[in-house]
Amino acid sequence: MDISLIGANAGSVWNALHENGELDLTKLKKETKLSEVEILAAIGWLAREGKVTPDVKPRQITVHSISLTEYTPDSATFEACVSKGTYIRSLCADIGRAAGSCAHMTQLRRLASGRFTISEAVPLDVLETADQPEGYILPMLDALSDYPQLMLSEESYAKIKYGSPIEINDEASMTETPIVAVYQDAVCAIGFATEGYFKPKKVFIQ
Repeated sequence: MDISLIGANAGSVWNALHENGELDLTKLKKETKLSEVEILAAIGWLAREGKVTPDVKPRQITVHSISLTEYTPDSATFEACVSKGTYIRSLCADIGRAAGSCAHMTQLRRLASGRFTISEAVPLDVLETADQPEGYILPMLDALSDYPQLMLSEESYAKIKYGSPIEINDEASMTETPIVAVYQDAVCAIGFATEGYFKPKKVFIQ
């Protein structure tokens, strides 16, 4: 999305909030005539400027590790490994309160997500100038390698590709996480195990 367009949308969202007070996403869409994606990008713009504070409800998260990497009298930089659902902006505010003061986030850099690290990232300018940018795209199986896999027979694949559930063994049905169904080294479905059956939620036709 063009940066100037995000800025213009941020102005529309700000005006709607200024005129109407607190609004949820549905009401913001009605007032601004913007899409959900456009509104969320605009709110991110306004949040970085400190003009809005999203209403973040308390949630249970896990901070696996946190370390201070740089400190000045006015600012601090830290590196944290956290569970999904962690709102770093709120974490910064919490740290400020715990220190008997206040704090806000000025910059955020994601160093890893799942098994992927920033060292594997490809700069946008490299993709834009590459002769074959598709060569940088990883196979779906690599992207989903953290999830349990269910290897399909030809008979099972014939059912899965039409969205039908298949019977699986007790061990495979014990997990509550998404399961990746694989046929001939390719992802063909993502689903869940329920009562001894694998039920696909999303099917990818080969």
